[in-house]
Amino acid sequence: MSDHHEPIETLLKGAMPPEYQSEEHRQQLRAQILSRIETGRADKRVGARWKTAALLLGLLCAAAAATELGLQVHRYFFEGRARDGAYIFTTTDPETTYGGTNHHANGTPLRLSNMWMTGIRTDSGKELDAAGIEQQRKDLEEIDALRQRNARELLGVTDSAVNGKVQPRVYTFQYVRADGRKETINEGAPGPLQDPSPAQRERAGEEIAELRQRGQREVTTVWTTEFEGHVVERTLACRYTLSDGREETIGEGDPELPGAAKVLTPKQSREAAMLAALKQRELLGSEQVQMYGKTFNFTKYSVTLSDGTRVVWSEGKPQGPKTSLTEADWKELHKLIAAHQGQTLSTYEEEVLGKVLQFTMVKYVLSDGTEVIQSIGVPGSER
Repeated sequence: MSDHHEPIETLLKGAMPPEYQSEEHRQQLRAQILSRIETGRADKRVGARWKTAALLLGLLCAAAAATELGLQVHRYFFEGRARDGAYIFTTTDPETTYGGTNHHANGTPLRLSNMWMTGIRTDSGKELDAAGIEQQRKDLEEIDALRQRNARELLGVTDSAVNGKVQPRVYTFQYVRADGRKETINEGAPGPLQDPSPAQRERAGEEIAELRQRGQREVTTVWTTEFEGHVVERTLACRYTLSDGREETIGEGDPELPGAAKVLTPKQSREAAMLAALKQRELLGSEQVQMYGKTFNFTKYSVTLSDGTRVVWSEGKPQGPKTSLTEADWKELHKLIAAHQGQTLSTYEEEVLGKVLQFTMVKYVLSDGTEVIQSIGVPGSER
């Protein structure tokens, strides 16, 4: 039976809290990230039993990945369950000292640790027992090793654009485990900071650092946590466009956020994030806030922790045409695709990773007027 993994609609590819932030804040940020598991896109061409999403999160103050060459052994750990019932697993690379030009203010080199997060759920909603969770953990480790060896087969590619904004390319790969089981996984194209070449990663990191210093970034999402009337955490999704046209979206702490007299403990922060993710929250309303040169529309929720502490968790999106799809948008798009309610624009061929694929470009229009153009490429014999 084929397994199917889906990429989460990426809100964060890395997390860069300001260098003065403490280990406690790093743990709080990690808890926030756990709450941002979004339902990914469903590919109707593949019979799916499992739906999995992988998201690379840099959790320390770094501007580039400096992973060593060769096969790395990644151990996966079960974290719990997300709001849609997904089983959350994480794996963290060994901490690496980054020897590039980006350093802390005191001149010491940056230290980097990358976290891979994967959410898995069954279509039937059936719960996994302890043995099932352990088997899935082992499966993730095996697939990770196969991916590093590029022991996989390319089945297809999906390109898309939302209101003209090009989205990251998604590849569909098939992996074969040692016991013969096959697994089909959708994987997003690696960004500049995940380039296979250490030299390219170094250059991308340096360019992003320069863009950050000059303020040349686009803030696409803002998340805040308020405690006793003060914002104690603010995380920004920042999109950087490099000189070669490639883009990287990075989660960053807000360096302009003043320190609060009282903050949440790591345990409280994690609980608040998980309760918000599980929708165990009370809608407070919405508000508009001028920040970063834009007007952001925030939706605010009240979350009550097990110890009685009340916090306010908010998510803000800038006004203007959409450049990415929400969970509700993806559901609507899936229905349009299933009903063949799209306009075919063109067909073409393209060689991808050594395979010639036949692409069909189709335009879909959502109920709010959002225009989505999707091009799916598969080998000619599979059309």
